[in-house]
Amino acid sequence: MRAAFLMLMAAIAFPLTGQAQDGSSPTTLSATAFQSPDPFALDEDYAAAHGIPILAPVDLLLPNHPNLAVRTVSDPDRAEVLIVEFSRIGDGGELTFLENMQITDGFVPMHEDADDPVATRALAAAEVLEMQFYPIWADLFPDTEVLEFNRVDLGNAAAAVHLLLAYRDPRHDANMLTRAVLLAHPTQAESYLVTINIDRDRVRVTDPVTLAATITGQILNTWSYR
Repeated sequence: MRAAFLMLMAAIAFPLTGQAQDGSSPTTLSATAFQSPDPFALDEDYAAAHGIPILAPVDLLLPNHPNLAVRTVSDPDRAEVLIVEFSRIGDGGELTFLENMQITDGFVPMHEDADDPVATRALAAAEVLEMQFYPIWADLFPDTEVLEFNRVDLGNAAAAVHLLLAYRDPRHDANMLTRAVLLAHPTQAESYLVTINIDRDRVRVTDPVTLAATITGQILNTWSYR
């Protein structure tokens, strides 16, 4: 598995071409929505308010923009710790889906006895994405294409690995990107898996720079484990 991960890191490019049919507004939103972001904490107060155990407290920055609707879903009956959905608000108040992120519990062993614990944790995170996440997604969407599978630097995560997938979702007649990211906590094994879905008919993503500039990309860039 380690050899496969290293080959993927070396071989997979980012072959997306511009897809967004209406990308200017979302791009403008993502560029300005973090000028005065809203702090959002997944901590003991959140756990008490929603009845959802929080094993890895983390501080997030969520966008704030008059033309952007931010909807959070906290349901103890769901697998996710938190779901956040981002939609553009039209002139008539209609909502157009852009992106969402689903945060679920993850586990990345500390590997303190390894020669390079951080690199070993990154490989462990990659194995979760390759052996557990990807087969489920490929079964749901047989045309799934792997665009990137590599280690990334995000917030204060000790190690983070992301798997970027492109596919067509026939349920919504949409060209989609899904970004699965496992962010290893710096001081404990309990961590988070973040699954991001982006409608690339509405959000222009063509390379790592535009991916990082998306709403969810900016949230990950400021990810702050406690």
